[in-house]
Amino acid sequence: MKKLRVYLPPVAWMAVIFMFSTIYFGEDTTYSFLDKLAILLRGGISSHILWKIDFVLRKSAHVTEFMLLSYLWAGALARGENYPAGRAAAAALVISVVYAATDEYHQTFVPGRSGNVGDVLIDASGASLGAIIAWAGQKKSAPQGMRL
Repeated sequence: MKKLRVYLPPVAWMAVIFMFSTIYFGEDTTYSFLDKLAILLRGGISSHILWKIDFVLRKSAHVTEFMLLSYLWAGALARGENYPAGRAAAAALVISVVYAATDEYHQTFVPGRSGNVGDVLIDASGASLGAIIAWAGQKKSAPQGMRL
């Protein structure tokens, strides 16, 4: 039972990512929210600038959500499977990138959404950052003879 609890954070985060891939978090929804916010704050921003802000926020979200996913998987694999830091980070990266690809595929079935190979690459960059951060943290905290 304890071993299963170790996997709860990354699996729960995968569910959150899945939820973000629904119609409720599509480009039209976030753009509409930003447009309303811009009107409240400054009386409006040009649609071109607003689109750029929306684009940057959405791609930053991709990096962040998959960085966290990879980091959570690396920690879970290090604790649950007793993987050394390097192996945990590599496995976490693979799991995260495969999930990114399946998430983009899932979006092809969601009205108003589309799968995008470019987003998988952005997700992979975030997953790589998460794996590196996890590897560095685990390597630093591991006993001298256990470092990898």
